[in-house]
Amino acid sequence: MSDQQPTTDDIIQDDDTTTTSAAGGDDLERLKGALAKEREQRRREESQRKQLEAQLRELGQTNPKAVEDAVAKAQAAEQQRQLIEQQAELRLKEQERKFQEQLQRLTGELQQKTSAAEREALRLETEREFLAAKGSTEASTIDGRTPFDYIWQVFGSSFAKDKTGLYIVDRDGDPVLDEESGKRLTPREYFSRLRKDPVHGMHFQPEYGAGGGARVGRDGRVSSTADLNKVTTSELFRSSFGAKRRTA
Repeated sequence: MSDQQPTTDDIIQDDDTTTTSAAGGDDLERLKGALAKEREQRRREESQRKQLEAQLRELGQTNPKAVEDAVAKAQAAEQQRQLIEQQAELRLKEQERKFQEQLQRLTGELQQKTSAAEREALRLETEREFLAAKGSTEASTIDGRTPFDYIWQVFGSSFAKDKTGLYIVDRDGDPVLDEESGKRLTPREYFSRLRKDPVHGMHFQPEYGAGGGARVGRDGRVSSTADLNKVTTSELFRSSFGAKRRTA
């Protein structure tokens, strides 16, 4: 009974030293180990208390005052032990909370990086399909942007990939099916449609001889909005059949 019990400050100081000297995961394991040792110590003290109570009952028959003092000391020691255990459990819960927060943050960052890498890989593969579908390779002399940059910005969310390859999806993320074949629409087929579009088709290489209008411009495309009276016969011929052959 004369052994001095460890104070709360001693335990907390030891705990803080351990916490600052190890990483987050090590701190958690050390706290768990400390808590397990504390509980084992509690069981031993409980056994000792029972033995002490038996001795006190025998001593109480001859010295009631000594028994009263011993009981008071035992109660104080028990309260001190409970306080130490509560503080250790609180520290363990706090470490677990911090560990989970750190784990969630790192997991979120990893998922973001993985998604970004997958998206960039999808973009590169889609660009190859765009070029294979006669997409324009020109680049702006001002900011270096290409026609595919425009296509990706407007239609990038329409492309997806699985183990079977690239395909087109709708706004709900479901595959778009070709009306004739009933199969999933491929990027090559999708680009073929865009190439014929009066607005988005400008980002593809011109299809000479296509259409029924008469706009003659830098790319030789035909436009129904052009004034036919202002287009020469030679320009109409070139827009439909290409440049005239030189005659010998």
